Amino acid sequence: MTSDKRLTVPLFYNEFLLLLEDIALHPGFVMLCGDFNFHVDDAFNQNAVVFNDIISSASFSQLVAGPTHEAGHTLDLILTRALVNFVNEVKTSNPLPSDHAVVECWLNLSKPEQHKVKVKFRKFRDMDIDAFRYDIRSSTLCVTPSSDLNVLIDQYENVLADLMDVHAPETIPGVSPWYNNSLRKAKQDLRRWERLWNSSKLEVYRQIFRKQRILYKNMLEQAKKEYYRLSFEGCSARQLFQKVCRLSSPSSSKTLPSNEGMNRRQLAEHFSQFFSDKIDNIKCELDTIRDTSSFASAPVSSPKPATDVPPGEHHCMLQFDCVTVEAVKKLIIDSPSTSCELDPLPTWLVKKCVDELSPVIARIINLSLRNGHFPDSLEGANVNPLLKKTWTRS
Repeated sequence: MTSDKRLTVPLFYNEFLLLLEDIALHPGFVMLCGDFNFHVDDAFNQNAVVFNDIISSASFSQLVAGPTHEAGHTLDLILTRALVNFVNEVKTSNPLPSDHAVVECWLNLSKPEQHKVKVKFRKFRDMDIDAFRYDIRSSTLCVTPSSDLNVLIDQYENVLADLMDVHAPETIPGVSPWYNNSLRKAKQDLRRWERLWNSSKLEVYRQIFRKQRILYKNMLEQAKKEYYRLSFEGCSARQLFQKVCRLSSPSSSKTLPSNEGMNRRQLAEHFSQFFSDKIDNIKCELDTIRDTSSFASAPVSSPKPATDVPPGEHHCMLQFDCVTVEAVKKLIIDSPSTSCELDPLPTWLVKKCVDELSPVIARIINLSLRNGHFPDSLEGANVNPLLKKTWTRS
């Protein structure tokens, strides 16, 4: 677009060439189609000649042969990579009352296979934090930490990863044991007829949907019966009793505290006292934070510049000061609870184990400062590009 907001043919050439160059860098099947409004069939049309040269320079080819407009020119085009031929039987027809013809073609492409994505997660809510902290204190990471920086980093990551697998192992969401491929196929058919009925509201689709729903319900019940029949076969009386008890009386977690020996009035007062104590604890924590903040914000007198340095001489910093465990602990607690998938532990869990991990992290920092070397294993990073707008609306 020019300064006076007019579209010009040279501007289209430049932008279209940039588009083809960007597409050429990506693998796969590419097809560009539409009304380009160039008479590519006319060898004496200057605009069409330039357009064909741009297509050839980007290793693309034009597949439509014959007129696509009532004036007898080829305006509607199909562009593909010259070396990848997956478009067959290109033809034109005029079934519509339009000045442009319909361009039809067959794509020699197979439907991609459906890939199942296995999702893994850790049950952090069921994790015993106290036991996890005890295992950290008893591990080689705290008992016999290495004096080599890279070895210590590997020790830190491996020990914590092993402890995570013990206390919060990765699990895959389970599927009901009676759910099989036949049920999956019947459910897919059920959803397909349901979508057809919702989109068309035809009575025939509603009847098919109802029949498929009854069929799926019966298949599901039959699969459950068969599964439990096979699981009960060969069981002893004790095993049979345990299975029946587990099915008829599922375990439920207690949501209320123990009220043994309390009447209703005492239980209500117990609840009231609990929340009162909770509010008092929050107030005390807020007062402590306010006192700490006021102390940290107090003005600090800046050191006076040294005046006893002889002219022509300069001070050199020969080494870094070692960080303290308390300084590392404060940095960990004050840091945001965001995590990266490269971290051996999520940040919120590191904060809960800060007393056990801060000496190790301080040791890693001090070894790095003392040796003047950044750990090799910490140089990796995950970069997630974000799509930003390349234009703004005026």
